Amino acid sequence: MMKGIIRYLSLFFVKYVLGWRIIGDTSNYDYYKSGKHVVLFNYTSIFEMILGYLLINIFDIKIHICSDNSSQFIPSDIEIINGNDNDKIKYLLSKNDFVYVTQDNANIAKSINADINIVLLDFENNTIRQKEIASDIIIQNQPFEEIKKIYSDLMKNSSVNKSLINIKHSILILIPPLVVMYILILQLV
Repeated sequence: MMKGIIRYLSLFFVKYVLGWRIIGDTSNYDYYKSGKHVVLFNYTSIFEMILGYLLINIFDIKIHICSDNSSQFIPSDIEIINGNDNDKIKYLLSKNDFVYVTQDNANIAKSINADINIVLLDFENNTIRQKEIASDIIIQNQPFEEIKKIYSDLMKNSSVNKSLINIKHSILILIPPLVVMYILILQLV
């Protein structure tokens, strides 16, 4: 019951308060509920973390992340994997279904036979879309440098100008007129 409420509040917040559009329907993200996936996370500001956490809630995805110095800011319902790459690989190999989120450690996907995906956050158009960079078959057969090039090409198109709130599609645009109306009503009474 509580998870359902959190899902809908997160969706409301992303779509109506922040004004973001999610490209594709929820079935696009059901893909992450089974199988082995490595999701690349381009962490350049706190905005990516906020949107990422909201997406986790919206699509009810259980994720694992590697630990770093900023792990104190990670919510408690996200499982943190500590240790070196060998420890992470050993831990992930013991799991059947997982989503492992990392900023720069995509080469771990080859060792655990997982897909490499990216969730693209387009701050210029305020859209969120999921894209598979390479399936587990491609990862096993292609040189990793080619896969890194695909990722780099995708990230070149990410916007430098970042705004978390799309005021054109946000209900926040209604606040100033409502405040003015409230003040006018108070003056009449």
